[in-house]
Amino acid sequence: MALVLELVEGPSLARWMQDGGPVPSGTACRLVRQLAEGVAYVHRQGIVHRDITPRNVLLDPRDGLLLPRLVDFGIALVRARPERPEEGCYGSPRYMAPEQLSDFGGVDQRADVFSLGCLLYELLVGHPAFPQTRTSRILAAVHAGAYAPLPIWVGPEVRRILRRCLAVDPRARFPDAGSLCEALSALPEPSVGTSLEDAEMEPTSIGLPPVRPPPEPAGDRSPVPPPPSSHTAITGLRALFVVLSCLALGAGITLGTLLLLRPNL
Repeated sequence: MALVLELVEGPSLARWMQDGGPVPSGTACRLVRQLAEGVAYVHRQGIVHRDITPRNVLLDPRDGLLLPRLVDFGIALVRARPERPEEGCYGSPRYMAPEQLSDFGGVDQRADVFSLGCLLYELLVGHPAFPQTRTSRILAAVHAGAYAPLPIWVGPEVRRILRRCLAVDPRARFPDAGSLCEALSALPEPSVGTSLEDAEMEPTSIGLPPVRPPPEPAGDRSPVPPPPSSHTAITGLRALFVVLSCLALGAGITLGTLLLLRPNL
């Protein structure tokens, strides 16, 4: 028996965002919309992922586009499974919905909507919605819905989507990822997919530096003259010193000759 998985050659979303700061709004919304499409399929199968984080999203470069792939279903919840509800807290603190901290048996698709909202926030702003460093403070902020204020460059339509995704009360959120996908699709953004040219940072794998667009051929670039070296500067100073010395020597000889000839004048 063998398990065959699709090979994704791109980096994780976490690695892609690591050194880039905020992502343009169109790129951020496209990425989350495409990811929400996949999560919507998972929800239709009665499955809740419960751990949608930047580390669990891989970016697959296909035909000049970056396509998000959701991975790691290790703690996924199958809602249709007739078993006793699990007890315990599952997920990653910064991306967990408030109900994942207490209502273990009541977690449903809306918990994944909360996590998708956290991803959208982080793409837009450049840091997590709950940037606290201590786990206890992160959990307290998540439970209170106290995410960091949005900057002024986030438009009103996207703000409304984020407020709904990150609502503390699950009933105030989108009912599932499909509804979130529809809201993102309604935004005034004509492009489909995420272009490799849209983003300025695109590492090809974890641990490697960002990869820029391919360089232009050498013949198309104008040669850039090298900066003057220290050796050139020293040579110039030596030449100046020699000229000044010759001038001083010539002046001395002239003055001496005049002094010798003066008594005969």
